[in-house]
Amino acid sequence: MNARRQTGALMVITPLVITAILLFTALAIDGARLLSLRADMQSQVNAAATAAAGASQACGGAAVSMQTMNARALAAAQAQGFDGDASDLVVQAGVIEKSASNPSEVVFRPVTDIAQSNATRVSYSRDEPISRLLPDGFLDDVRVSVNSAVRKEVIASISAAGSTAGVDGGLVGALLGGILGQPGYTLDPTDMSSLGNTLFSVGDLLDGLGVGTLEDALPLGADELATAIRTVGGAATPAGDLATRLLSASGIETVVISDVISTLSEAEVPRDAKFRAYDLLVSTALNVLQQQQILSGSPLTITNLNALGLPLTSAIDQNSLTLEVYVNRPPTAAVGPARQDINGDWITTFYAPDISLEIGVSAELPTLNLLGLAEFGIGSLVIPLAVDLGGGQGALVSASCAAGGNNDVVFGMDMQRQAVSLGTGTIDEPTGDHLSDPLDVNIGTLKLLAGLITIDPIVGLEATIDGTIGSVSATETMNPAYPLYCGAGGCSSLVYDQNSGGFSGTSFSVQIIDLEILATGIDTSLANAILSTVTGLLNTVVGSLLETLVDPLAEALGVGIGGMQVTIYEASQSGSQLIENIEVVGN
Repeated sequence: MNARRQTGALMVITPLVITAILLFTALAIDGARLLSLRADMQSQVNAAATAAAGASQACGGAAVSMQTMNARALAAAQAQGFDGDASDLVVQAGVIEKSASNPSEVVFRPVTDIAQSNATRVSYSRDEPISRLLPDGFLDDVRVSVNSAVRKEVIASISAAGSTAGVDGGLVGALLGGILGQPGYTLDPTDMSSLGNTLFSVGDLLDGLGVGTLEDALPLGADELATAIRTVGGAATPAGDLATRLLSASGIETVVISDVISTLSEAEVPRDAKFRAYDLLVSTALNVLQQQQILSGSPLTITNLNALGLPLTSAIDQNSLTLEVYVNRPPTAAVGPARQDINGDWITTFYAPDISLEIGVSAELPTLNLLGLAEFGIGSLVIPLAVDLGGGQGALVSASCAAGGNNDVVFGMDMQRQAVSLGTGTIDEPTGDHLSDPLDVNIGTLKLLAGLITIDPIVGLEATIDGTIGSVSATETMNPAYPLYCGAGGCSSLVYDQNSGGFSGTSFSVQIIDLEILATGIDTSLANAILSTVTGLLNTVVGSLLETLVDPLAEALGVGIGGMQVTIYEASQSGSQLIENIEVVGN
């Protein structure tokens, strides 16, 4: 009886066991199929996001669009076996950034304006039967969803603070000496070359400042920056020596690092980004000069220029030469990517210095024989010349990242150069604007009849000198491209000179408003000869001052005449950052 019962039980249980085994086998096979499907889908969105991130604002060049980003994502996904509709791939432009709640993690924040993007997130979902082995309707479908986000970005170090290439350090040294209160301070060509070629990594400077990020460093004092430069560069180097001298300069205690370095917290500047010693130190010095100017209520006056041996025209008395320098806005060094922040402002912006000059000089001519009728001597003519060099600003607005076998980055800059004005007159201290004021003097000695008759003064002169160069606004592509590879000789430095030909390549005019002969009976031809002589002297003196004094100083400080001079001296593209199933915020 028991055997019969056992046989009956086995006949009932055995089919159930076999059915269960088959069911679990089917589910295992289908589970493996779903896992394989999900892996395939993940590889497809990984490829799509990687390709599409190259079309983000921070990496896609001058013309970026969602259409390009979508097209790249679809093509890359199809190459990985994607066979769905284009609409199945959801492509989002955005920013991968640190999480506000946990800075050790990153999140993806979608943006509505692609100009703010440095990353792309691609998501893909599809409904799939839980089992293809069991009858239809036996189990519901399951939704398989995957996503991936990729960041691509190049970080560039940029300055419009001037160039040391081919610049005589005498003028820069005289300016720095005036700021430092050390009139004998000089910079020889070796010093200038060293300052221009010395790069400090952000990481080394941060270690010297005792902070972890560049954002933390910005509120610190410029004196702390100078100390860090001396520590990192070495006190005996030209950079370390100048940093040491700046520490004792009046006014440095009121300057902060954010006055010298322009960057935003969104930039997330890496520790291996670089700053050029010349830019940091010159910007610090001009910031100090601006503070000295505010505290004293007067500009910096430099009077020892005769010691420089400038190749001025012989008509200029170099002992009389004085230079007054007004700083309306100091330059900044900038580091960051080519994209906008959440407010629509370009993250990486830089400023060329806005500077004005007053030049005082006496000009003389040897006695001239005019038409064989008389001897004319101009004596000493004091010419007050004012130059408003204006300023400029720019932003890094595009970067076409290196990819594949191409190791170069093509950068785009948006640059705005203010107008330049020069002429007789003065500089308005609050604004730095040129205030035109005619030269109005009585000058010259005329000797007639072999010196028997002397007329002194002979000429009543009223004249103006006038020159203007209009403002310039343009978006330019840096050419050639910047090579990311740094060889044994160091990294490349790319200088872009935006039509900055200097005053020597521009025109100014000398206008004689009134030339009155202060004596009666003077022949018309003799009066015309005097007019020609005076006009020629003014042209010669002003042209010499502009070409020999103003142009070199402007070039050294980055004040391009009629344009801007911008230098990219370091760029890094640290590769792609791919994150699967990243947290999305602000969606």
